[in-house]
Amino acid sequence: MDKRWIAVAVGVVALVGIFLAVRPRDDADVPKAPTSTETPSPSGHEDGEMTMEPSATMPAEDEVPVVVGVRAGKVTGPGTATVKVGDRLHLTVTSDVVDEVHVHGYDLTADVGPDEPAHVELVAATAGIFEVELEGSGLLLVRIRVEP
Repeated sequence: MDKRWIAVAVGVVALVGIFLAVRPRDDADVPKAPTSTETPSPSGHEDGEMTMEPSATMPAEDEVPVVVGVRAGKVTGPGTATVKVGDRLHLTVTSDVVDEVHVHGYDLTADVGPDEPAHVELVAATAGIFEVELEGSGLLLVRIRVEP
């Protein structure tokens, strides 16, 4: 395996570990979906691609927030979130069912349920399109397009 890929993998694992160590534990401290008019609100997959801008309501100012919701088997959120290589992305998923959020290509997972939103942070390391799904149901949540 190329040393560069090993370094990227170690970096991603370290970032996830740091996030899990410092994230808020109380639901009152968990960031909710942005409601400000300055931040794009999620739209259905039928609305097509949407580039998300950083939001002050998310944990770090330099992260690109992507917010996705699942209710009664229907997904709300951008069909595709576009970022650049090197961008930090913060994915928040809410769901009315218990499942596991899986970011393909990065092999990151997080549990989600009616009272527990999933939060996944990653650094966009490689150009390409990466699907995020509810693992148990196979429901596509969002595609992350990473541009050079």
